[in-house]
Amino acid sequence: MIPSLVVLRSKKWFGLLTSLIVSIPVVAEIENIDKNASPLEISAGIIGNDSLNPLISDSTKAYGYALNAKGTLVAINESTWWQIDYQGSYEDYQLRDESLAFDESQDFYAYNVRILSRTYVHESLTVDIQGGHEQERQKYGEGITRFQEGVLSADTLTQNFVESTVVYGKDPKNTAVSVTLRWQEDQYEDVNDYARLFEFSQLGLVIEGRYALSGATRFLARFSARRDDYVDLTRVDSDVYRALIGIDWTISGTSSLNFLVGGFQQHSADDNDRDGFSWDIRYQYTPTDKSVLTLSSKRISALSEVEFSSDSVDEIYAVDWQYVVNDIWDFGLRLNWLDKELENLRVTRYIDQFDFEFDLGLSLSRYQKIHIGALRRDVSSSDNSVDYTQNEVNIRWSYAF
Repeated sequence: MIPSLVVLRSKKWFGLLTSLIVSIPVVAEIENIDKNASPLEISAGIIGNDSLNPLISDSTKAYGYALNAKGTLVAINESTWWQIDYQGSYEDYQLRDESLAFDESQDFYAYNVRILSRTYVHESLTVDIQGGHEQERQKYGEGITRFQEGVLSADTLTQNFVESTVVYGKDPKNTAVSVTLRWQEDQYEDVNDYARLFEFSQLGLVIEGRYALSGATRFLARFSARRDDYVDLTRVDSDVYRALIGIDWTISGTSSLNFLVGGFQQHSADDNDRDGFSWDIRYQYTPTDKSVLTLSSKRISALSEVEFSSDSVDEIYAVDWQYVVNDIWDFGLRLNWLDKELENLRVTRYIDQFDFEFDLGLSLSRYQKIHIGALRRDVSSSDNSVDYTQNEVNIRWSYAF
């Protein structure tokens, strides 16, 4: 089995881009509940960043330390399973140049908790209900700050969500139908004037289905509907519909392909509607039990993180390779590329973000590990409003109880 490698901007560190480029879920397959998950894992490390706030200056070099704690609690009875996930992180940086206009010391934190309840109503019917709360003081170059100019104060996001999923089918991996309802709300502290423009509530519906065509191939279909309601009246609310069809193909014992194509339609309150081609593609190659290579891509209509437009069309590409060298060494490599297309009634604008991440793991024992991580991020826009790079390295020690 490939161990879970901790990468610098993974969900453990609350990076926004990586959360966008999550592995595409298998249609109609309920989330795995790991009864052997660690109830507590702690980590501590030191970090160096050559441009902590690239929105102000390329020379905002900083160093600091990071603390992190997370865990999963699982309780199982005859018909209902419970899972609680929690996590908290704290990073504190010291700027090398004390003459800069913002605080010499910069600290960032994040915490979240999620509660999942799974009920096996019948041998063919499963119901998941979950809810979560998250708060994050976002680093410069992440979240809604990463496409802004001249930001001196970090933004703090508070997010709440409730979600329910019903899966019907005796064999969910081959033939089944699922229906998901989700509500989400994002709020920001009143620190920067632009932050209130990104507060919204969202209500979504996803219907997914699969049908076994053979032992190795399943037909897939997915329909989703989403309503985006912004708090600020100057922002444009919209309804987005997306329909995809495709296959889930086990090519061989070492590779599989999840391929969905279709389109989306967006109906905006200002009548500036748009539609386009859409896809979800994921290929996984596992030549041995020590190596996993995953290629994924998607094209979606998404909420915008730029004041210029209330929505965007995002093309996302990712390469993820994890390899266990032996019982002591392992490494992970990830490439992420995001291409955002934003438009309003007057002009179209493009923003590109490219992330390169590397993580080298050294196992000290069954429970302890040393990680050496590195990140390079490049962000640029077609109108030159944002253009910067960030490089960060860290060394971390982790212990799983």
